[in-house]
Amino acid sequence: RRRLEVSADMPHLVVAVSRTAASASRFEIRIDGEPVAAADVPERKAGGAVPPFVFPLARFVGRSIDVEVAHTGSDDTSFVEWWALGPAGPLGTRWHTLAPTTLASESQATFRSLDDGSVRLGGPSADKDVHTLGIDTDLEKITGLRLEAIRDDSLPAGGPGRSATGNFVLQSFTAEATSRADPARTTPLALAIATATFAQPGHGPEMMIDTNPASGWAIGGVPEDVDPAVILTLASPAGFAGGTRLGVVMRYEQGSQQVLGRFRLSATTDADPQFGIPATMLEDAGLKDAAPTDESATGATR
Repeated sequence: RRRLEVSADMPHLVVAVSRTAASASRFEIRIDGEPVAAADVPERKAGGAVPPFVFPLARFVGRSIDVEVAHTGSDDTSFVEWWALGPAGPLGTRWHTLAPTTLASESQATFRSLDDGSVRLGGPSADKDVHTLGIDTDLEKITGLRLEAIRDDSLPAGGPGRSATGNFVLQSFTAEATSRADPARTTPLALAIATATFAQPGHGPEMMIDTNPASGWAIGGVPEDVDPAVILTLASPAGFAGGTRLGVVMRYEQGSQQVLGRFRLSATTDADPQFGIPATMLEDAGLKDAAPTDESATGATR
């Protein structure tokens, strides 16, 4: 239990907790005696990292609050390790999930939109494919896009690609922005920099935005504790007042079904987009209409 003075420059509470392979556990955050959030305690596996939890304290700014974190084990073997409990400053890059409104595949693959904002492919698994996405957003001055390649047990070798090894090769990623208010106004997105959490040797993320149709980003050999993702930083901000329709085209020309099988797209308007340290955002139960956001905590300690 801690007493905190909540200030505008420390608007988040960081809770870092983990367990071994023992029985499942949960923890609950209470502020001034009232439960405000709860979650399962994640298992820490050998060599792996457990992201911290982040709880928003915005509605408590300017107040002194009593913070208590209670652990509830399922049996006598439910032991946990606490790594951090304390306030944190502003979070890192704020990513906004982009849910496609239209999806098309040249090979007639099917698309299923999932609750987490990701898209999973099904149907015919062709050697090569081209995916065309239409995305409506109200974001203005977009500075970067993030593409996450998401593992899925329904895909060969657990994915995230549709090939026998779960790999993919994304040869080309292009995008354009069109004004929803005036569809005659369209501008290509100038993708200047590509950075990835992991890249197969000889298949760096910069190859998905170059002019060589034979090169592309791939992730063969990616460690299990690394989530493959790439950030595409724009040369200049994009987006229109009154709403923007983003058109995205992803080309897979390598063959051997090396096509993404599950992915998620996000955008940010923050300067200098970064991956940061992943964190699980907790919703404030005291706010009935709290809108979920996907952010990366760069100030969290563990």
